Amino acid sequence: MVGIKRWRIFIFIAAPIAIVLSMIPRDFVDSSILFPKLVAVPFNLPVNFILLPLLLWIVGSIRNRKKKSGEQQRNSTEQEVS
Repeated sequence: MVGIKRWRIFIFIAAPIAIVLSMIPRDFVDSSILFPKLVAVPFNLPVNFILLPLLLWIVGSIRNRKKKSGEQQRNSTEQEVS
């Protein structure tokens, strides 16, 4: 794991620290009002609703083009052989 030889020991140390830090109570206002207003709406929503579907659509169309061109090449070589 990224060049760490004793990664299991690292995990057993890092996981409890992460759990304790995640349980530190914060203000209700910070987590339920400020985070959605300052982070979720301006950054997360455009990425989730626009960029990810667009990226998936582009990748799918590229894969379909490669698949179709491969089938056409295969069909042309089969016709030449027969």
